[in-house]
Amino acid sequence: MAPSQSFTGFATAFTATNNYGSGIGEVSGTVNGVTFTLSQTGGFSPGWGLGLLPSQLSVNQTGAGVQYFLLTWTNGAGGSQANSISIDFTGSDPSEIYFVKNSTTASTTEAQDNLVYNSGQVVGISFVLNADSDQAIILSLKMSINCFTAGTMISTPNGARAVETLVAGDVILNSEGRVSTVKWLGAQDVNTRFTDPKKVNPICITAGALGNGLPLRDFKVSGDHAIAIEGVLYNASTLVNGTTIYQVAEMPLDGFTYYHVETDAHELLVAEGVAAETFIDYAGRDNFENGDEATGQVAEMAMPRISSRRMVPDHIRKALKPIIAAE
Repeated sequence: MAPSQSFTGFATAFTATNNYGSGIGEVSGTVNGVTFTLSQTGGFSPGWGLGLLPSQLSVNQTGAGVQYFLLTWTNGAGGSQANSISIDFTGSDPSEIYFVKNSTTASTTEAQDNLVYNSGQVVGISFVLNADSDQAIILSLKMSINCFTAGTMISTPNGARAVETLVAGDVILNSEGRVSTVKWLGAQDVNTRFTDPKKVNPICITAGALGNGLPLRDFKVSGDHAIAIEGVLYNASTLVNGTTIYQVAEMPLDGFTYYHVETDAHELLVAEGVAAETFIDYAGRDNFENGDEATGQVAEMAMPRISSRRMVPDHIRKALKPIIAAE
């Protein structure tokens, strides 16, 4: 893999727990034909561990401070490698993880404070090699995805428009028939080669699956994006029944983009005839390619939310037959 070429790897969870064992040595795993190897450098001990598997990256720590790990990859054809990345555990909070830019000496290591996350769920890790092969810079961690896919038709006073064509200042219709103004259209690119499909692939709600002819067409939303049914917000993943509502198994190999619409308030717009939520700040803007274009805060609407299949009421389950898949 040549310098300045990017890749994305995925992780299901980061953990930081005490582990008073020996040094990690070297571990490796293969994801989609690319072999990743991590090994500890600098002889830190005791108990620092970093393991990489095709579906999980986990970190075990015994104390604070910066620890350095060598990350290499091969593609079966003698691909090049990054020199190193480092992980900095600061303080006693086991969930606080810093990713830092690492050069050849510890004295020039630069902390990337904007890449501190306190979430246990990580969709993907993206970074590129500089022309200087001694540096690997982590560009982003995609922590959550809450959006529409391209082609989703959004109701406006002048007819439906594809979500990706909306821009700030455009007027759309909310679920009550009133107009709202688009403040920001967030775009979040997903690299499908090195991401876990179960984490990133959208939920497809087929035409008519919700009853009363809705949605008007098949449409795809991320699993955590909510639609409104009988005054309650349901994350799309909670409604999966395996046939008319299902997670898409395969997305384009060259990736795809999620789009999220922000208005003046967290409210319900109309997507393919279905009431669906607009952007809310808890999803975070750092996950979007153009997150720096948006400012301000959006408070969550006063509406209950169902985020687990087990919480879906029986009458909704029956209405969405076949029976919703067990969690």
